[in-house]
Amino acid sequence: RVLFRADDAAVATIGPEGLMTAMGPGVTAVQAKFMDQLAVAQVTVPFPRAQGAPPRYSRPANRVDELVYRRLRE
Repeated sequence: RVLFRADDAAVATIGPEGLMTAMGPGVTAVQAKFMDQLAVAQVTVPFPRAQGAPPRYSRPANRVDELVYRRLRE
């Protein structure tokens, strides 16, 4: 079983399946541990999102932007 953890729950939380949710602006470390193996990543949430407000994105500059923006809107 993999155990997930975020160092700062005010920035991000992680569910038991590994789904991370941004909670507020800041930087936190995210960890995934399986047996004696540990993976750590730094996560940055750049700004708060108003409750219930759809995110605003700049105009996509390329195909990659289009795919990322589409995914973020889901």
